[in-house]
Formats: sequence, structure tokens, C-alpha cells
Amino acid sequence: MTGTIATNRNKILKNPAAELFTENVKIYLQVKSAFDECSDEIQEVIRDMIEVFNSSESTEDEKKAALYTIVEAIFPALAINILDACENIRKNPQSQIYNDELSRQEEYFADKVRKIMADKSITQEQLADRIGIGQSAICNMLNRKCRPQKRTIEKVARALDVEISDLWKDISADYLSSEQ
Repeated sequence: MTGTIATNRNKILKNPAAELFTENVKIYLQVKSAFDECSDEIQEVIRDMIEVFNSSESTEDEKKAALYTIVEAIFPALAINILDACENIRKNPQSQIYNDELSRQEEYFADKVRKIMADKSITQEQLADRIGIGQSAICNMLNRKCRPQKRTIEKVARALDVEISDLWKDISADYLSSEQ
């Protein structure tokens, strides 16, 4: 039987499609190994980003952001190269103005969600359950370690029974309609 397995393996390895498959399995194993080495919190963020990437409701920009987040989490050294390439864009004065505004919005969102949660006696765990994400993702948003995606803002607003614009004050009708 061992001879049969070896013969079949040699036939498979000579097949170009099988070679490609084998290479893809090797890449998967490297990614899986890197994922397994991440902390539980990072693994949860990666799982959340996989959901975003696989969701038919996600925009292409959201999928791209999710993919970059996954790459950064699993392969920080590779992410450094990506971040270096983005540095030129960040140096652009218009980009700085935009990022400053996003930072203000992010701070407003975190403060507002925290206040509403306190007023309604809602814990991070309860909010996470209501919107279908992990508690650590809520913690990261409230501590401004990550910027919530558009659909997450919508889910948080529904879960807290408030208007979306109550959480992200400059959100526009165009911003929302483009996501639906």
C-alpha cells in the first residue's frame, strides 16, 4: 500500500494544478501559523475583519480596509512596507485635514457611545451581543484603537436606539445611502 501512495503522490506532484494547490496549501499553513501566534484579542479583530471582507453588505473600500487590517495584524513586517508607502499620502496637507476631522469624529463617537451606554446601563458585552461583534471590538472603538466602519456605526445606533447622526455628528444622507 505504501508503494501505491508514493506512486499516486508522484503523479499528483507532477500535475501543474496540483502543484498550484500544494503551493496554496503551504501559504495557508503559513498564514494559519501566524494567526495562531496572535493574541486572542488580535484573533478576534481578524475574525471581525474576515466577516467584513466576506459580507455582501460591505463596500469595496470596507473590504479593502478589512484586508489591510488582517495583513497588518498577521504580518506586521509586511504592513510596515504598506504603511511606508502610505506615508507620502499622509504628508499631503489635505490628507492631514481629513484625518484630523476623522479623529475628532472618532472621539465624538466614542464619547457619545460611552455616555449613552452609561445612561442606559448597557455594558460593552451587551452592546457587542446586540450588534454581533466581540466585546474587544467595542472596547477598541471606545478606546479609539480602531475607527468604526459605516455599517458598525449604523448597528451601534440601532442597538442603542438613537439616530446615526447622534453618534457620528457629520454623517450625511449621501454617506448613508451609498452604503445601502
